[in-house]
Amino acid sequence: MRDGLSFPEWRRTVLLVAVVAAVMVALFWPSVAWLLEEWGSSNSEFEHGIPVLLVAAVLTLLAAARIPAEAIRPYWPALLAVGGLSLAWLLAKVANVANAQTLVLPFALLAAFIAILGVPAGRKLAPGVLYAIFALPAWQVLKPVLRDITVVAVEGMLKLGGVPAVIEGSLVHIASGTFKIANGCSGLNFFVVGFAISALYGYLFYKSWQKRAVLLAVGIGLAVLGNWIRVATIITIGEATEMQSGLIEDHQNFGWLLFAGLQVPFFAIAMWLGRNEPHESGSPADGWAGARLPRGWPVAAAVALAVLAAGPIWAMTVANRYPVDAAASPVLPADIAGWNGPARSRVAWQPDYEGVSGQSMARYDSPEGAIWMYGNVYLSQDQGRELVYIHNRIGGDAPVRGTDTSSWPRAGGGVATVRLVDIEEGFRSRRIAYWYQIDGRRYVSDTRAKIAQALATLAGKPEAGVVAVSALCDVDCEAADARIVDFVTALGQGYRMEYTNMDDSLQ
Repeated sequence: MRDGLSFPEWRRTVLLVAVVAAVMVALFWPSVAWLLEEWGSSNSEFEHGIPVLLVAAVLTLLAAARIPAEAIRPYWPALLAVGGLSLAWLLAKVANVANAQTLVLPFALLAAFIAILGVPAGRKLAPGVLYAIFALPAWQVLKPVLRDITVVAVEGMLKLGGVPAVIEGSLVHIASGTFKIANGCSGLNFFVVGFAISALYGYLFYKSWQKRAVLLAVGIGLAVLGNWIRVATIITIGEATEMQSGLIEDHQNFGWLLFAGLQVPFFAIAMWLGRNEPHESGSPADGWAGARLPRGWPVAAAVALAVLAAGPIWAMTVANRYPVDAAASPVLPADIAGWNGPARSRVAWQPDYEGVSGQSMARYDSPEGAIWMYGNVYLSQDQGRELVYIHNRIGGDAPVRGTDTSSWPRAGGGVATVRLVDIEEGFRSRRIAYWYQIDGRRYVSDTRAKIAQALATLAGKPEAGVVAVSALCDVDCEAADARIVDFVTALGQGYRMEYTNMDDSLQ
């Protein structure tokens, strides 16, 4: 055995890193389980997640084995970052923002490593730990941007190819039919995988940051170009075959074939860029320094993991106030000045909220006409069963004609702001004014509602819901607006939805 290689000692460092990572997975299992579900989904754009995670694990363990012995010293100030990131995860958890939860995890793990092993060791481990970011669905925020760029690029390609097309937003009209360049056509999966391959190659084979940056630009550029070619080719084939080609439905596999083909010029450029890079001699074992763990490492590891556990433990204490199937019935207000109600009434308008604990609808009448009031409540929330959710629809299944926000003066001063949605109802339209109600306060912003919901849940007040008031429009919605304003003003800014039929033991 080489004198510079002490197998038992570097093995302890690697084992410690692996154990800390395993404890992290256990502590944050709800988020990890969601990730595994996303990676395994048949329509997932992140099916590369598990391979990327394996690469990240190998890079991290190899880096752990190469940490110099003198570099390992606990860095206690990093505990502040560990605690802050654990609490950030907690807020994302109680707000049911899965992408934010998972995005916190690599940074929290790296902060824990720095607290236990020190800053120099953290620098060694950072590339491997942070490489896992390429496996996270948080990249989905880039979909709209990539989609819009794709629309512009494809329009130019179709003109160059002589394919007559009319572009209307994300719709591409050709003689044989219409294609929609939706978010799924953004090429996000190709973008992320191209980015990941470029970053890995540059990290492994280059020492120059300039060359790494150039390679990233080449890899990302080729991945994006491949997606443009994919979309333009599919549209061209659709025009040539009168929309009969099977390639139209199999466009994802076609995209990966193009991506694989473009890896040939990518690796050619990568090798050309690296032709003057110095090559390390000897085997990988020559780099193992035989890192010796300091005597206080068990204390450092225990403290770091205890701080890391603060968020998950707190989440457990606030998550079980109501069982998942707990039910409640919102009580709509009576004795609203100038209005008769609430009265039951059959109405086509049926809001659709996933996993709601209870909801109520009633009609109110005045000399000027009728309005309908709707209220719902969530006693507990989870991913896919939450108040602010992309699949919730205040208008139900009815076609949406328009959305807006509106404000009007309140009786006590200031303004009342609501969100407006117009939906089709037969030959007429229905105007809906609504807001979120969380801990007795009104919110119209999704982001502010998410934050308020998280803080209220931590304070032991998880109940939250939607309040909506609607009216049928005539030729225009001026009279409907007036009735809605009158009712909401009479309701009062301090109105707070009450609930009944809760389990007595939970109140």
